[in-house]
Amino acid sequence: MNFDPLEKLEKIQKIVCNGNQRKYYRFRISKQYAGDVTADCVGCFLDCAFCWSSRVNSRPAEIGKFYSVEKVFKKVVETARRRKLHRVRLSGGEPTLCIEHFTKLIELFGEKTPDLTCIIETNGILIANFPELAKLLASYPNMEVRVSIKGFDEESFERITGAEGKYFWWQIDAIKILLKHGAYAYCATMWETAGPRGVEKLMKTLLKHGVDGLELECLYRYDFVMKRIRERGIKLY
Repeated sequence: MNFDPLEKLEKIQKIVCNGNQRKYYRFRISKQYAGDVTADCVGCFLDCAFCWSSRVNSRPAEIGKFYSVEKVFKKVVETARRRKLHRVRLSGGEPTLCIEHFTKLIELFGEKTPDLTCIIETNGILIANFPELAKLLASYPNMEVRVSIKGFDEESFERITGAEGKYFWWQIDAIKILLKHGAYAYCATMWETAGPRGVEKLMKTLLKHGVDGLELECLYRYDFVMKRIRERGIKLY
């Protein structure tokens, strides 16, 4: 039976959020986006079969440490300056999950380091639920929001995430709201789980809602990821 991600959200928040603090499990240099400093947070309210961070997010009480907004900001920015990188990224779990922490962190990056591009990798569901987050992200020109769309319709969303299919549309709503407010935002989806027909269907859905363009992600074929995909009977292309 598929779960309601907003009900799961409340349970995860109690574990990984504490006022302006949030759990993170690592800070790293990444080669993605032509080089960035990534803060990998703990906790997500979906359960995506292909998630490379699923072994962390399935054990939020056991993994990671709490960091204040200021400490995350300082750690990430100092590393970026030292390594002469121009991009920072919030990834791992779902960055928007701890709303107070996320909001204050975005304000810091937006106001204190306008020369650094701040990339947020999100499933978009909380942005759809709290449109003020889209307005906040749009208010800073150095924000880049990548909405990772799970599946290409309600059925594929359920199979990939384990969550109720109606939330597929919340992802679409999120990108619409972001663009409406003028944020720099775009969509991505997993090629291997969608295939040509799935990609075509998703692109038609996005165009119908006034969204043009779609980035295709590549699957990280870790053993534990492939096991989860097989268990759910997901076909790969």
